[in-house]
Amino acid sequence: MIVKSEKYWADLLEQYKLGSISDTDRFELEKRALDDPFLFDALEGYSTVSQGAGPQKKEKTKILT
Repeated sequence: MIVKSEKYWADLLEQYKLGSISDTDRFELEKRALDDPFLFDALEGYSTVSQGAGPQKKEKTKILT
């Protein structure tokens, strides 16, 4: 079994963030995220941002009395 360095995983995460990751590497990174809650949150955040589904701002309305 080959043990991969933290730099390897950081590089894959950067590629994921930029959208330049291969399907094979993306699968490997997502598989590792199942055992790493911090990585899982990072991937979830990056995928949300890349889809343009960031937090919505609610407009405040004034109630006139």
